[in-house]
Amino acid sequence: MILALLRYPALAPTVAELAADKQGSIPFFESIPGLIDKTWAMDEATGEGISVYHFDDRASADVWFMS
Repeated sequence: MILALLRYPALAPTVAELAADKQGSIPFFESIPGLIDKTWAMDEATGEGISVYHFDDRASADVWFMS
């Protein structure tokens, strides 16, 4: 298994708005081969966001991030 972390300067003004925004993209991420889980999070104090991708293996992650 492999984890990939992506940081962003800001994803949304609040965690509630981030959750509402990301709900619609769940079916898209469920269709990615080898992706076990994807989590979005943010620090409301700074606005910094992060996406955590959990893949079955490095090959699956490479296909996703290199395409």
